[in-house]
Amino acid sequence: MVSALYPGFARNLGVSGWAEVQCFLEEDGHPFNCRVNDEEPKGLGFGAAARLVVASGQLRTGRLNGAPVPGTARSVVRFRVEDMEDEVSSWNGPEPTPRTLQLAREIVEQRVSEWQEEYAEDTFDGLDYDRRLIVQQWMNELLPGLEERRVARVITQMARLFDDVQLKAMLSGDTEHVTFEAITPDHFNSAYPTPSPDEEAAFEEVKARYCQRFSCVASEGPPARP
Repeated sequence: MVSALYPGFARNLGVSGWAEVQCFLEEDGHPFNCRVNDEEPKGLGFGAAARLVVASGQLRTGRLNGAPVPGTARSVVRFRVEDMEDEVSSWNGPEPTPRTLQLAREIVEQRVSEWQEEYAEDTFDGLDYDRRLIVQQWMNELLPGLEERRVARVITQMARLFDDVQLKAMLSGDTEHVTFEAITPDHFNSAYPTPSPDEEAAFEEVKARYCQRFSCVASEGPPARP
């Protein structure tokens, strides 16, 4: 659950963090009205993500005469970047034909605005809005044509993962027999071409600039409370 809710921008930057969340508890241990007491580093969305982690779980309640009673509880949720470093296997399947690439391109062009919004949301997930414009300016400077690169990659992904019959079905809107469920996130990512050296260097520079201007360092956790 924690890895699934890891804030996207912090994950992409390779930054770890934590947040302390306090919730009211029902008798069965389900938390509600959760609030963030503290988080580090701030501005990366660890607090909001931790609140979702805690609110979706169940906590131990206090007891009175052996019976559970409602109350409150504090939880510290830790997001460790090393837990996210499972290497995605590289693509080892057949390369698509020019016809398959053309079909994939037609599909992507139909939804390019939607997918660009999805990529932007994932790229900046959790990042404070007042910092997004700054980071976007850095990315535009260091990686001109980034949107075009992303579109080209999605075309390759689609062409590698779906055959001509499935791609034609998508174009016609008849997706009943398209096996979307078989395409896991790891499978989809494995069909993603390896970032070029200039892209890797650019993202390292973005991280360096961000961490110099804002905080990327978290303490061990919140101080002990009575």
